[in-house]
This record gives sequence, structure tokens and C-alpha cells, in this order.
Amino acid sequence: MILLVEGPDGERQVPLDTFPFEIGRQPENHLVLADARVSRHHARLLAEDGRIFVEDRNSRLGISVNGQSAKRAAVAQGDLIELGPYRLRIAMRRADGFARLREILEVARAMDGTLATPKLLEAIVDAAVRVTESDRGFLFLRREERVEMAAARDAGGAPLNETCLRVPRKLVEEALSRREAFAINFDADREIDPGQTVMLLELRSSVFVPLPRAGGLLYLDSRSAGADLAAGNRELLETLALEASAVLESARGFEESERRRKLEDELTLAREVQRNLQPREYPREGWLKAWGASIPSRQIAGDSFDIRALPGDRWAFGILDVSGKGAGAALLAALLQGALFMASGTLVETVARLNRFLLDRQQGEQYATLFVATLHKDGTLRYVNAGHPPPIHLGGKPLAATGMPLGLIESGEWEMETVRLAPRDRLILYSDGLSDAIPAAKLPTDDEGLHAALAALNEPEDDVTVLVIDYDSA
Repeated sequence: MILLVEGPDGERQVPLDTFPFEIGRQPENHLVLADARVSRHHARLLAEDGRIFVEDRNSRLGISVNGQSAKRAAVAQGDLIELGPYRLRIAMRRADGFARLREILEVARAMDGTLATPKLLEAIVDAAVRVTESDRGFLFLRREERVEMAAARDAGGAPLNETCLRVPRKLVEEALSRREAFAINFDADREIDPGQTVMLLELRSSVFVPLPRAGGLLYLDSRSAGADLAAGNRELLETLALEASAVLESARGFEESERRRKLEDELTLAREVQRNLQPREYPREGWLKAWGASIPSRQIAGDSFDIRALPGDRWAFGILDVSGKGAGAALLAALLQGALFMASGTLVETVARLNRFLLDRQQGEQYATLFVATLHKDGTLRYVNAGHPPPIHLGGKPLAATGMPLGLIESGEWEMETVRLAPRDRLILYSDGLSDAIPAAKLPTDDEGLHAALAALNEPEDDVTVLVIDYDSA
């Protein structure tokens, strides 16, 4: 015998092979119910003269049997025992009916769910067919908006395909919405129209076992006998539903953990690719020095920046910010960065081509702000600011926008501005994630203060990127 236990911590089965069988909150009980509404020694089950009795042990909230308060009462299969928030039922265990299912389930649990394969689903169907002595069994699972057949077997363990089912789908859909097992005996219930499919298959009965916790359904049918859902068989089916739900939850938990692991592996690779797109080395000597940093709000950022040496003793640098967050924004930022610094022509021509590139692929659903510039040794700075926050210019005026963001309209126009930097001028390029986190008036402008401010941004609301350019012609 087993005890079916349902409560706030889920459903489980406990072997009922020791009497007296103690129930309570303390760990020495045979059944430990860790809830404050259960007394330390709440109740016990006794075997006397071939019968089973439940007895209250002076608990604080008492017990009830089939809805009636009781101090001591005889109980049999199907009777409901309630204590605190828990519901208990006694069921008979058929070792032959569940042996394979239990064995595979235990192996799967021991291996952290690594047997979450069709073998588990087939074991559920095999056990259901054996317990109900049916000819065929089918397991259906709800996946998103669809109901799919996950496994099907006959009484000999041979696999079946969905074309073998030939039972109206409306019966399956109706059964999925119910919470208790039910049967249809086509040769006894004259009110039910069996339909041509049932007649062709010569079915005598069908059994439907919903698995509400797992979003599934077991369907079983037989040509040789009518279904019997008397108390004992119903308890067996409820036990089967618990076991099947445990298998499916274990399998889904494993699949979810595998999905998360693969996603984390992909994000780790994406982070590494994104780091490699950032400058490997910054100029530390000569008339231009620079450093930069990027802090993603998620694992990968939709911001990007770069600085590169150009022929003729010049440098090109820029920063861009793609709308949105996550992998999509990060991928688009990487594409735009590559297109930006591999392009030829003037800054205005390059920005116009990037706008066309973004419109062709995003149809206006995403946009990007951009600041891109070239700096000569004599301090001549040419730049285009496409809707990006104006960089801070220590020694001069902020470098305001000269056009709209990229990817909004095809007819966008941008102008290139030219300014002259003086020795020891500093430019601080940043994304709006930084200004959202730290008001521009309070933003430190020295290296030590900037590094400290960035280090304090552990989980920014938006991606934060900074690129610092120091000019000194001396």
C-alpha cells in the first residue's frame, strides 16, 4: 500500500508498510509534513484486525475523514483524510504496473534528469497500458498553443504513430480541461454516439487520465473489455497520474536547465565576441591618448565604440547606441560598428550609407544614435553627431547633434562640423545609459573619478559606454 499525499509542497507518494504509521511535523515521523498548521505529532495510522484506522494524537487543529471531524475512524481506499492543509488517501500499489516507470524515473533522478528522452514518455504509456489492461495508450502534451502526441504504444510495447489514434480530437481537448480521470464504455453508455471511427476500431471503452500539473493527458482504449473506474482502479489511475506528472516535470526541468545552459554558453560566446570587437590596445603615447569601457545592462550590450589609426597621422573614433537591449541590439551594434569603420568616403557619406543599411534591414523598427569623428595631429576635429548625447569637451563647447538618429527616415540629412582642439583638451564620449545613471553635471571628468563612477554601476538600467580622448600636440 501507498499513501497519496497532496499539500502546499506538492504531491508525493509514501510507502505504507509500517504500523503504527506516525504523521506530524517532527522529523522522527514516518510522514513529515513541514507546515506550521501541522502539529509535531499530529496523527497516526493503525492496522487492527485487518482494517486500517486513522487516529488523532491530540493535535491542535484535528483531523477529518471524508469531510467529517474525527478522533478515530476506519479508513479504506478512496477515503479522504485531511489534516491542516494536507489531503491523504490510501491506495494499493501494483509493483508490476509501475515497476518500469519507477525504475526509469529513479535512474533519471539519480542522473539529474539526463534520461529526459522519449524513453521516459514511453515508460509512462507502458505503465498506463499495463495498469488499465488496455490495448493501446497515447500520451498528449500541450506545447504552447498546440496539443501534440508525445508517445504511443500498444499492449506489446510496440510504438504507434498518430494515424493509429483515429479518435476525435475534440474528446482529447475536452479531457485536457478536466482534472479527474474518466471512462467511456461505448457498449454500455447508449447516450454517447461513438462515431464511425470508434465503430471501425471496434472499441469497447476509452479511459482519459488528465495530467493537469504537467499539461498533459493519457488516453487509453480497449477492444476487449469495458473500463472499470471503481474506487481501487481510480486510485491506481490517480497514482499513475502522480508518477507521470513527476516524470514529465523532471524531464521538463532538465530540458529547461539544458536550454538555459546552452543559452548561457551562447551568451558567453557573444560576450567574448563583443569584447574582441572593442579596441585591444589604446594609444598611450604621443599626441593622442585614449581609453574606453562598456558595462552592459544585460549579458551583452547594444552599445559599441572603437578607435583606429588612419594614414596621415590621423585617428578615427566613434560611439554608437542601438535602441533596445539584449542580443538583437548587440548584434546590430556589431554590424554597424564594422560597417562604420570599414567604409570609405566622407563622414557624411558614411553616415548616410549606415542609415540606408539600417532602414533596409529593420524597416524603422530599430534606430541608432552615433557620434563619429576624425582627429588630425594639428587638433582639427571633424565630426558628425547623429542624435547622440553631445560628448563633453573639456576646454571647449559640447559637440552638439548635426542630424537625426539613423534608421528612422530615408531622407535624413547630416552635416559635418569642424572644430579645433587646443592642447590638453579632453573629449568624453558616452551613451545615454551613463547620463541616465549619473547626471552630466555630477559626472567626474578625471580618470580616477570616471573609473570609480563606472565601478559603482554594477547593474545599470541601460547599457553604459564611455570613450575618453585626450589631445596634446606637444
